Amino acid sequence: MAQFYTLEEAATRLQIGPEEFRRRLKTEWTSIRPFRDGPTLRFRAADIDELARSLGAASDTGLP
Repeated sequence: MAQFYTLEEAATRLQIGPEEFRRRLKTEWTSIRPFRDGPTLRFRAADIDELARSLGAASDTGLP
């Protein structure tokens, strides 16, 4: 079963603020697609973790 992050959780994984994450979703990270769970946006954990690794955040203890 896939794991999903909320917008705030995804931003935390990427070590940026939620507003910066929203801005980059529109301009740079257009391949990251959100899913709507009621009023909440969710993102596939695998997509966010891969992006974090590519940005050099793999030293984060929460990432494999």
